[in-house]
Amino acid sequence: MSKIIAVKHGTYKNYDYMVLNAHGTHFCAYVRLPESHPFYQLPYEDIDLDCHGGLTFSEMTDFENVRLRVWDPGSGLWWIPGRWEEEKVKKGYWIGWDYAHIGDFCPAFPKRGGREWTADEIVLEAKMVIEELIKKEK
Repeated sequence: MSKIIAVKHGTYKNYDYMVLNAHGTHFCAYVRLPESHPFYQLPYEDIDLDCHGGLTFSEMTDFENVRLRVWDPGSGLWWIPGRWEEEKVKKGYWIGWDYAHIGDFCPAFPKRGGREWTADEIVLEAKMVIEELIKKEK
């Protein structure tokens, strides 16, 4: 199984998130829920969150084939050709959504057109979802 490198990842207000480029065709965003959250282990169909296109994923996983790029503070780079570290994704209950809806650009269907999302825009949306998750912790 080939490795997938997370395009962006981090922690925001104690929630882990990551953005993947799914097979080079479109982005997907994921947020790991803490065990104490009321949405923990609910199927995505039962989770009411405002995210792009709605949730399309919820699973207890460590994303076995995904690797996270590790920041090299000495170089100021996420990746140095021939010299970089990688770490596995933390196991947990992850929820996610994708950017392959009508109105989204997908390289697999270039004639369809649509908005080309950047990884930075998707990180901002992941942070908005995290803010909503925090409000629903109570």
